[in-house]
Amino acid sequence: MSFPLPLAVSNHAAPPIFAELVIILLAASVVAILLQRLKFATIPAYLICGTIIGPGAIGLVRDPERVRQVADVALILLLFGVGLHLDLHALSLGVRKTLAVAAGAFAICVLLLWPLGMLLGISAPAALTAAMAVSMSSTAVVLRVLQQRHELGHPDGRLSVAILIVQDLLAIVVMMILSPIARWESGATSTGAKAATGGATSAAPAVSAPPQSDLTILQDLLLQGGIALAGVALLFLLGRFVVPRILNEAAKLKSLEVITVVSAATALGAAVLTQFVGLNPALGAFLAGFLLAATPFRHHLGGQVSAFRDVFAAVFFTAMGMSLSPVAFFKNLPMVIGVTLVILVIKTLVIGICCWLGGSTPRVSMRVGVALAQAGEFSVVIVAAASTQAMGLLDERVVALLLAAIIVSLMATPGLIHLAGSFAKKFPSKPLVPWASAPVPHRGHGPAHVELKGHAIIAGFGLVGRVVADKLKSMGVEVTIVEMNPGTIEKQTRLGRSIIFGDIANPDVLESAGVTDANALILTIPDEETVLGACRVAKGMNPDIQIVARTSYMSKGITAATLGATGVVVEEMATAEAMEKTVAKVLEIYAREHPSA
Repeated sequence: MSFPLPLAVSNHAAPPIFAELVIILLAASVVAILLQRLKFATIPAYLICGTIIGPGAIGLVRDPERVRQVADVALILLLFGVGLHLDLHALSLGVRKTLAVAAGAFAICVLLLWPLGMLLGISAPAALTAAMAVSMSSTAVVLRVLQQRHELGHPDGRLSVAILIVQDLLAIVVMMILSPIARWESGATSTGAKAATGGATSAAPAVSAPPQSDLTILQDLLLQGGIALAGVALLFLLGRFVVPRILNEAAKLKSLEVITVVSAATALGAAVLTQFVGLNPALGAFLAGFLLAATPFRHHLGGQVSAFRDVFAAVFFTAMGMSLSPVAFFKNLPMVIGVTLVILVIKTLVIGICCWLGGSTPRVSMRVGVALAQAGEFSVVIVAAASTQAMGLLDERVVALLLAAIIVSLMATPGLIHLAGSFAKKFPSKPLVPWASAPVPHRGHGPAHVELKGHAIIAGFGLVGRVVADKLKSMGVEVTIVEMNPGTIEKQTRLGRSIIFGDIANPDVLESAGVTDANALILTIPDEETVLGACRVAKGMNPDIQIVARTSYMSKGITAATLGATGVVVEEMATAEAMEKTVAKVLEIYAREHPSA
């Protein structure tokens, strides 16, 4: 019996897309390494890389449309990962003030940037779209910079995270209203064309469809909106009640690979569903990640998805950078710099003033305004969606200008945050408005966590973990537990313990547990390979952390010590000592009861 080989294998030739993906990933890696040495973030590095290897420069990739489908899938998984890392616990305290600050700042930025966009000669609908796009900030870049500076737990870091969450949720609204804005643009264009011809009609019979009345357009929009809302509601129900049950069953079977597969299927399925109801598929993936972020599996899933997310981020942003021509960039450099400065200045002032009016100190307000002044990944997504043939909102000239401004603003972000930190001491540290206190979010279990004194992480909550946790609690040490049993997590969460689901050797799980600020990591799980992996990863993330590890054999204990464990409990040694004491005690009792023996 013979089996037919795939065409690419039987002909010993890979499809062109494979070669172009290899070029994209290799080039993105080299450019990202070079620019990171100069303290640039990875996302602007990928955009620059796409500009260099695209058809507008050296032309290593001559047909960007060939990688467009792969880039679309990359965007879906990228935004799924972004949604997965959002945590509504960050809004649990001062939620009304935080929402007011974030939504108010976004609205004011749009209202200020909208007329400025029209001054560039683009229509009102296109200018509105561009203003909404650049009013978004970069969740990925800001979180990465704040993590590297260990400032996520600071007041300005926590407030920045809370505002970013609200902005990402507002991006859903923006994506949903792009279609009505496109209708507005097409209506304005038709009206303008009719006015240009003086309203004259051709003698030839009309071949186009008759113009729709305002009532018909309104009915179509309401119908489309109803279908879209129904699709989002269905996605919410599935993500809230069905998918978590499947993940819970997989967790009970300790099948981590199934959890990862289910999450990927959820992302792609949500993308298909939202596309079916007329919304952008990337929006569905983001919503799916956001819904799963409310489950106990978010930390483990975040760690599993992060590697794929980083790869797909490289593909997507590199592909987007290919639409930018270096010749056009430098030819229009004064315009690009001017637009970028306008965006940075307006957003810094508006966000900073809104934070101050919300009750934050001038020092915190200034740092938050500077940190969120750039455009972000959702800016790129909105620009890409608005420039499609179906939307027709942004032409190539505007897209090139916006992408260039986004790239420059992202490149400037790490340096601006550093400068803001240097100048922060010159600003007052007490609030100047009498009516509100700063909307500082709750620590929760997300990436934004409070720096704690006497904070320990315990991996595993079996008998050993429980004893250690109770002892530490009696000593006044705050404990975060990392556990793989969903039943234990559900029960201990009800009892008020800080406990998360995940693999303790996963960097994202360790970061969510607060390893960068923790004093101790106690590894009580019986899986020695996981213990050794956790020692290596935790020591790399926090060289000062004290690690106590449990191993079964002396050889593994020695390995754990070489990987950074401060103390090691070896089960065979502990068993030997316990056996020695028990045997001696039993023989002593026997000797007393049988003196003549």
